Amino acid sequence: MKYFEYQILDSEDVANETKLIQDFLAKHPLGNQDSLQKPTSISALDNFNELIVRKGNYWYYYKKSGGKFLFCCVEATDETQDNFCINNVKHEVILHHNASVIVKISISPNNKFIAFLERKTAGILQLRIKHSDPHAETSNDVIIPNVGSTIAWSPDSSSIFYTKSDSTLRPSQLWIKNIVYGDAEILLLHETDLRFGIIVSNIDDKIISLSSSPDVSETRIFNYSNGLWKSDILISRTLNLNHRVFGINTSEGRRHYIVRTTNNLGEYNLYSVSSNQLGSKTDISRWVPIFSSTREHILGDVFTTRELIILSIKTNTLYTIKVLDRRTFCNLPIPLPMNADSELINFRIVDTDFENSTFRFIKSSYTQPPLLYNYSYKKRAFLKINSSTNTVRNQHILAHRVTVLSGSCRIPLTLIRNNRMLYPSPCILIAYGAYQHSLDPDYLAEWIPLIDEGIMVAIAHVRGGGEHGGQWHQAGRGLNKTNSFTDYNSCINYLLSSPLVDAKRLGLFAVSAGALLPAYFMNNRPGIAKACLVRQPFVNPYAALLNPALPLTATDWSEFGNPIEDSAAKHLIESYSPLQNVQRQEYPTLAVILGEYDTRISNRDALNWVQKIRQNNTAHTKCLCSVVPNTGHGATHPEFEYVFWHHHLLS
Repeated sequence: MKYFEYQILDSEDVANETKLIQDFLAKHPLGNQDSLQKPTSISALDNFNELIVRKGNYWYYYKKSGGKFLFCCVEATDETQDNFCINNVKHEVILHHNASVIVKISISPNNKFIAFLERKTAGILQLRIKHSDPHAETSNDVIIPNVGSTIAWSPDSSSIFYTKSDSTLRPSQLWIKNIVYGDAEILLLHETDLRFGIIVSNIDDKIISLSSSPDVSETRIFNYSNGLWKSDILISRTLNLNHRVFGINTSEGRRHYIVRTTNNLGEYNLYSVSSNQLGSKTDISRWVPIFSSTREHILGDVFTTRELIILSIKTNTLYTIKVLDRRTFCNLPIPLPMNADSELINFRIVDTDFENSTFRFIKSSYTQPPLLYNYSYKKRAFLKINSSTNTVRNQHILAHRVTVLSGSCRIPLTLIRNNRMLYPSPCILIAYGAYQHSLDPDYLAEWIPLIDEGIMVAIAHVRGGGEHGGQWHQAGRGLNKTNSFTDYNSCINYLLSSPLVDAKRLGLFAVSAGALLPAYFMNNRPGIAKACLVRQPFVNPYAALLNPALPLTATDWSEFGNPIEDSAAKHLIESYSPLQNVQRQEYPTLAVILGEYDTRISNRDALNWVQKIRQNNTAHTKCLCSVVPNTGHGATHPEFEYVFWHHHLLS
């Protein structure tokens, strides 16, 4: 919907937003603040590190130059050099430039083709396949609109596999297209169960598809025979097993699959499974365990190379990396680059170079820009890959964790503050608490200017997220959702009683489903916060979950409960659904950021929520709303948001 089509978003909103920014800029010139930019969707800069790929003898990478996004390549040099700095590269070749945000890059096995997933409008991706020859005509690009977020190459590089989505944005179809001969698209698989979406991937030299719901999945393996691609079910959904295949070993003429499963507590375990142990009568007790999650060590992502299995392991809410020999499953220690201080550090695997037993990972923290490393196991050598943002030093900004009691449960609360400022200071509380999503250490670029000004940022790792693995998620999911609110309340109380925090200047921030938390307390604890800002808030779960025709509803039943079939779930969801519980009382100053073409939440519900608060608010506080044009879920308005927080917490 366009700006003017929102009848309740009148000229007052635009005037308030514009005046707030203009008045502030007149008094406080911002200068050249990189993080204060024009309204945008998820910035391409956010995932630059993930778009640096080593393939064969070349580095492929994505960067911004002269207002354009460029995709380049350069021949790799000796991997034992100290670092590889994108901005100092000589003799680079520009392969592609585009105004679109590129969200994924995939190089064909023969290095002759490059596939880009480009974000066009909200929720809509376009697949572009280019020849890697920089002199190839752009008009020869293969463009496939409205695709899903996963792609895979045929072993001979002649064809590409991709998914397409239905009207609810569920990736419901798997297609293939021969890009060498320009053949028509061929439909390979159509998933009719609304709970399932399709993921396609390259596993070693095989094509694997996964039809997955939040609780059950089914794996197919594709083979080329007599001019046709055909699939066989490898692990059936009838087993009621949530799983994913990550590798295929061959021993004594028999295939052994590396399979990650999810147990009834939501924890991941990794197995080696012989092909003769798969089928309708699979006995999981006979599978060979490779790694089993414990309360202290929780399995996350799995990557493989020809010689290695690389695991993300979460210990005390932080990810580290574990490397195993692919043949023997023995541990192969590697010395991760740790900081000398006690900074909260997270290590996240990005991708692998299958043939060279090399993998890339990101080292991230709340206070420093992320660093990308390339590790060659054969050479036992690290290569640090830098971009211009890696030079930032915020030595005066500290991040540390405290533990907050919520009943008998210990909730991690991260505090990020400027140690040069006097206390008590204003504080912004951030939380999410859903879908097993963790608020792991990641550079807080958008918050650093405010922290520099003296605002403390607190991050509540409440149940429903994934900070302590699947059990943490289960404890805040469905009928346990009240635990998320209880934990959030305990964190608020901790901050209000802390000598570091000015209790009269507390701000609340959340995005999407995380907005249920501050919205609930705006309704139930009036006066608790001075200001609240939410992006793309999910504020009407009660109506959304009663309507199966809406995007994501069928899959969201697993997260929140199915109010159509479960009366207890219906009653609980109605009790915390923000729109249904607005009351005549005081509300804090509120700012809502929406993306014009958002398909993941209902903008109309969000605007109705804004209007209802305006009608019932007994305080002299503003309720502002900004719809960012030509964006979708993930839209931000950095300049407005910075000014909003500065005006209400610092002025």
